[in-house]
Amino acid sequence: MVKITPSNVKKVLGGGANVIAALGTISGVVGNQVKQSLEDHHEHHKDDFPLPDLREVPLADAQQVLTNNELLWSLLPVAPAIKYAGAQPNVVLATAPKPRAKIAPQGFVKVYYATPETVAASAELLAAQATQRQAKKAARQATTHRRLQAVTTGVKQVPKGAKQLIGKVPLRRHQPQPPDPTSPAESEPK
Repeated sequence: MVKITPSNVKKVLGGGANVIAALGTISGVVGNQVKQSLEDHHEHHKDDFPLPDLREVPLADAQQVLTNNELLWSLLPVAPAIKYAGAQPNVVLATAPKPRAKIAPQGFVKVYYATPETVAASAELLAAQATQRQAKKAARQATTHRRLQAVTTGVKQVPKGAKQLIGKVPLRRHQPQPPDPTSPAESEPK
């Protein structure tokens, strides 16, 4: 067990002061490094600008905008897909990076567009999907019709079956019993 004496307290506080002073020095060094890193980052990206939104712009106009902004670019046709069935051919569909993203001069931009062939193939995919949906709907309706037909036929046969059962099942008819003369409730006149 350690005794608390004025000399022990002085040692602890003296050591704590050294630790606090060391932490102050370390935090100053770390703070300066963080500040320098941020300044370097801002210096490196000071010329960055937001990428213009080129969606729904004709390819020729988009190429001119990219060239004027000193950007490197590549035109990439998209593969046929249902979502491109209504797209305009040779018009920008999307860019990477996305519009308004910060980009440096001489940065690289991918420009996605649909060719006339892609739009036509996409329209065929959409038509095939519509045909497939109609076929599924017709199959569901046919199944529902068959089930209703079976239920209707069964309901119509119930009276025939009931008539056949009536003759085979012995029916016990409940015959009323004569009143009990000893019962006080029934013997009193009303």
